[in-house]
Amino acid sequence: MTTYSFDEFSFNCETLTLQKNGVDITLRHQPAKLLKHLLEAAPGIVSRQTLQSEIWNDGVNVEFEQSLNACVNQLRTVLGDQARNARFIETLPKRGYRFIADIAPDVETNQPRVRREWLAFAAFAISAVLISGLFFPKASDVDPVSVYVAPIALDFSAAPEDEDAIQYVLRLGVVERLARYDRKNFVVISGESLWEDIDQNVSEDGYGHDYLLLLNLRTEDHGYAVDVVLSAPDRAIEVARTTISMAQLSPDLYADAAEAVSLWAANSIHSGEIPVARPDTVLEYNTAYYRNMLNGHRTLRFANYSSLVESVNWFDKALAISPQSPDALAGKGIALTMLADSRGYPRDETFDEIVRIADAIERNVGVHPHAQLIRGIVYLHRDWDIERSKAAVMRAAHLAPGDARILSWKATILAVDGDVSGALKMSSMAVSMDPLSQVSNSDRCWHLNAGGRFSESVQYCDWALEIDPSNSFNRLSLVLALYKSEQPARAVEVLQPLVDIVVTNYGGSVRVIETDDPSERLREMYCHLAEILAPNAEDGTVSRYIVASFWAMCGNFEAVPPLLQAATDEREIGILYYKLDGHFDEYRESLIARQADNSRFPGPDSRSP
Repeated sequence: MTTYSFDEFSFNCETLTLQKNGVDITLRHQPAKLLKHLLEAAPGIVSRQTLQSEIWNDGVNVEFEQSLNACVNQLRTVLGDQARNARFIETLPKRGYRFIADIAPDVETNQPRVRREWLAFAAFAISAVLISGLFFPKASDVDPVSVYVAPIALDFSAAPEDEDAIQYVLRLGVVERLARYDRKNFVVISGESLWEDIDQNVSEDGYGHDYLLLLNLRTEDHGYAVDVVLSAPDRAIEVARTTISMAQLSPDLYADAAEAVSLWAANSIHSGEIPVARPDTVLEYNTAYYRNMLNGHRTLRFANYSSLVESVNWFDKALAISPQSPDALAGKGIALTMLADSRGYPRDETFDEIVRIADAIERNVGVHPHAQLIRGIVYLHRDWDIERSKAAVMRAAHLAPGDARILSWKATILAVDGDVSGALKMSSMAVSMDPLSQVSNSDRCWHLNAGGRFSESVQYCDWALEIDPSNSFNRLSLVLALYKSEQPARAVEVLQPLVDIVVTNYGGSVRVIETDDPSERLREMYCHLAEILAPNAEDGTVSRYIVASFWAMCGNFEAVPPLLQAATDEREIGILYYKLDGHFDEYRESLIARQADNSRFPGPDSRSP
């Protein structure tokens, strides 16, 4: 087998596997193909046009430039390379790329491959996304700067609840103030990404963003001080530094320090007087409250049933300390929107509670973006009132333009309302602000699928599934994207774990599939899933809509209409997205579908952007 060795790395062109000092390094499919082409052409130049035809060879090139830049950044990250001081990959403006390190080709190797543990990979993968800078689309007229506020370092031992309060109030205070400023100037990493990097203790060795803001809290003679350093990692320069004093450790003083840091950072970046928006008044000053809030957000980010239930419990503990907290109420409300109609969370009762939460927030603090967001979700999922939902979500986005979760929901309501192009734009913005979010990447994956841009969707579906491998929705979205982008063999590989789970949990028999054709094998797997789950769909213990999608992919179109009708009668949430769902593409073209009454389904009549 052909293997290229360079520096401490070796790359197998046949299996597209990369090793560093004999240890496997996880490399996604597109960056691996890019490395293969660069090595095989070295020291020659590989043009961007060649890479487009070889790696993105399905004719979909709407976001080719962004996708290629992202691919190059991911590869550089894995290799520890930099654009400005390249060791391996040289950029030749307007021409392409070339591999510049010394390589030893055609090495026969039987070196054993060593797998790293998942946690080590997770920390690396998170660092890779942060370093890559791939999620920051540039506007054509004004280039916003990307700002990453690193987890706060402590030069002293603090009680866990104090440390959580410092991260929650001081760090998030800086993030919120910068994020609420005009997005033409700032794209600030926020949302779930902040909980992820605290947990994984990501290093501070440059993130590929325009600016990195480092805060170090230390003791001094008469209290405490926050040393603040603003750097430009890509230029390897320190832009400015300052120190802010605090008399003692307390959340109200953290909030004051966040005000000072954010204003200083904004003006240091833009060298002018910039008013930075103040967030809502902080009503709570109990450190136990902040610990509960931090844990609530940490568990909320996974968006699966058990973590959502745990998240609700943490927010309830925060509310026991501060019953009027708009942030705790909003966190609980968002978690409940994802739990509605799940085990222990009856649909109508749960939606009623969400509405009461929205009322309580706005009674306490007036019109609030998250109150408007959860109202919009209720209007859509409970009432099927697209116009009313759109008005509420748009109001939320106006109030909080830097909130990635709100922009993800804005994308969803635009898609359901027929504006698939607008939805794609919003989902791209959401990922740029919250690149480590399972929700943002999952939604981006879904919207690209809805727009028929399946090849582009694969990388976002892949990442969402890597963040939460247990998420069946992300798995099915990735399988669809792979199948539609003519990668049926990998689609079979990704779907198999779900088949195994269904067989185990629902008592189905293991089916032996004889065919070697991956497309036919995939179809048989969908048929198997549908057959096992059909009885549960009849009694309502499994989503009728999901089983209908399995029958559609199986090719048994006769089984689809009654399930869609039952899903409509029971007002299942999935039916709202039927007209955008690629699982039903072939079914919608069938005579059976044309004879059915599709007018009863909400949403647009076309998936085309």
